[in-house]
Amino acid sequence: MVYLAGLQVIPRDLYDAASIDGASAWQRFTNVTFAWLAPAFTACVTFLFTGYMRLYDMAVVLTSGGPAGATDTIALRIIRIGFAQNRLSYASSLAIYMLVIVGALSLALTHFLRRREERLIM
Repeated sequence: MVYLAGLQVIPRDLYDAASIDGASAWQRFTNVTFAWLAPAFTACVTFLFTGYMRLYDMAVVLTSGGPAGATDTIALRIIRIGFAQNRLSYASSLAIYMLVIVGALSLALTHFLRRREERLIM
């Protein structure tokens, strides 16, 4: 849905101007469509990153942490420590730590992708 909204925002005049300038279909895609979809890409990557860092249900249903914790996620480890081992204070401190790390990485990722947007649109 985010990409569809991004496609609908692209001005039709840009495609017409590129056609008049003699751009091929591939050049129109890379220089107009791909460049103007950069904000939608930034939003999707940020949402996916934060969503995957909170991944709990798929890891539990599919592998329950896997052999020797191979598919353990941070969220799964927090839940196990908090409820299975009854160490709620330690689990909450891990959750705060996870919040800080994911927040910092999300800000860095968003900053990097915003700079990429500016380079593509200019």
